[in-house]
Amino acid sequence: MKSNQLFSIRPTKKRGGVTSDKYNSERYLDNQELETEPPKSPLSGGLATVAVELTDFSVFYSQDSISHAEQTLKNRRSRIVVEQGQVVKVSKDADGIVSREVLTKHWTDWIDYWSVDFDFESKYEVIRMQDSQTGEWEEQWTGDYVFENEWQSFRTKKDRSLELVSTAHECTPGRRKLAIKVVDIFGNDTMTIIEVRV
Repeated sequence: MKSNQLFSIRPTKKRGGVTSDKYNSERYLDNQELETEPPKSPLSGGLATVAVELTDFSVFYSQDSISHAEQTLKNRRSRIVVEQGQVVKVSKDADGIVSREVLTKHWTDWIDYWSVDFDFESKYEVIRMQDSQTGEWEEQWTGDYVFENEWQSFRTKKDRSLELVSTAHECTPGRRKLAIKVVDIFGNDTMTIIEVRV
């Protein structure tokens, strides 16, 4: 399966019900698109909060091709094909007549799970290494951070709905990095990091 991914993230902040996109930024990576924007409902009080709304997600995967499936498919059989970001069921009836059914009708059909870390750089990723000369064990920072899932929405077999707006999260004033992770229906996870000022 080929995978190209593109992100388009708009960080948002709210203070006392006023939405500000002064610190909006965009970041692109391959060909999977993830877009967020401010939640529609105003927040009360004067505390600074941050929330994320998922407004779009698209992929441009390709696995097999519809024309190849139509040519090689035997009668009374069907095959699932992923072509140009659409999951299509190609079927051939007993008379050899081919039909197509697009299974991904809405952009949310691609998402199995998504989550937000509202303070991505708060926990260092540390590994333990043994010194080859002394035999002592010491901890070393890898230069990366641990994604801490502070909010999530996911589908279950019984409930296929997906929340598209995170809860508002109180934040201390200053700059911070948010990490947003999306897992698609094939289990591929995509993450982007955005910087906001609260």
